[in-house]
Amino acid sequence: MAKPFEFNIKKLYADLRPSEQKVADYYLGYAGQLEELSLVPMAKAAGVSQPTVMSRPPNFFPPKEPDPMTAVLGCIADDFTGGTDLAETLSRNGMRTIQLLGVPDTALASEAAAQADALVVALKIRTVPVEEAVSQALAALEALRAAGCRQFFWKYCSTFDSTPKGNIGPVAEALLQALGGDRAVVCPSFPENKRTVYQGYLFVGDRLLHETSMRSHPLTPMTDANLIRLMDAQSSRKSGLVPLETVREGVEAVKARMDELAAQG
Repeated sequence: MAKPFEFNIKKLYADLRPSEQKVADYYLGYAGQLEELSLVPMAKAAGVSQPTVMSRPPNFFPPKEPDPMTAVLGCIADDFTGGTDLAETLSRNGMRTIQLLGVPDTALASEAAAQADALVVALKIRTVPVEEAVSQALAALEALRAAGCRQFFWKYCSTFDSTPKGNIGPVAEALLQALGGDRAVVCPSFPENKRTVYQGYLFVGDRLLHETSMRSHPLTPMTDANLIRLMDAQSSRKSGLVPLETVREGVEAVKARMDELAAQG
C-alpha cells in the first residue's frame, strides 16, 4: 500500500524543478528505507547536491513531533559571527541546528535540544578577561550537558584571535578538565574561508597568518602563525603536532600519534 508521502510526491511532481524531481524519484524508489537514509548518501545516489535534498518541498512528508533530548552536539562559540558560521555549516550538512545567544538557562536549552541535532551557544568572550571567558564557557557547557548533549565543540575564530593570555587556550583547558578529557584537537581550518593549517602553521589564503592584516589587529595582534607556540603561550598543557604525512596515513595513524604525544605529556 502506498504511503501518504508517496501520494504527495506524485501530486507535486509536475511542479518540481528537475533536480527536485531526481530527489522525488529516489524517494519513490526507496520508500521503505527513508527513515534509514542520511543526507550525504541520498544526495549522491540521487545525483544532486545536499542542499537540494534539504530543500525538498516540506509537504513531501507530514510534520513529525520532535523527540525529547535528541541533540547530540553542543557547541560553544566565542562570538556571534563564529556561532552563525558554525550553525550554518552544520545545518547545510544535514543537522537540525539551533543557535542560542548568551548562556541559556536549562529550560531554554532543553526546549531547543528537543527540536535539534546540534545546539550552538554564541557568547561574546573573545577579548573579555580570561576569568570571565572561562566562567561563561563553563556555564554554557553546563547548560548543554543538562539539555542532553553528548559531544562538545569549542568554536574559536579561524584566524585564532587571541593573546598570550588567552582566551582560546584557557577556555579549551577549562572545558577539557570539566569533561574529564586528556587531550583536545586544535585545528582552526576553515577551507571555505581560505583558512588552512599545514604542519602546525595557520595560513590565510596563501599567506602565513602573521603576514596578513591580523598582525596589526588592535585587540589580538597575531604576530606568529605557529599554532604550537601560540597554544603553549596561553595554556598550562603542552601542545604537539600531528604532521600531514600522519594524517594521510589515516585514522589509526592519527590515533597512534595522539597517544604518543599524550604519553610524552
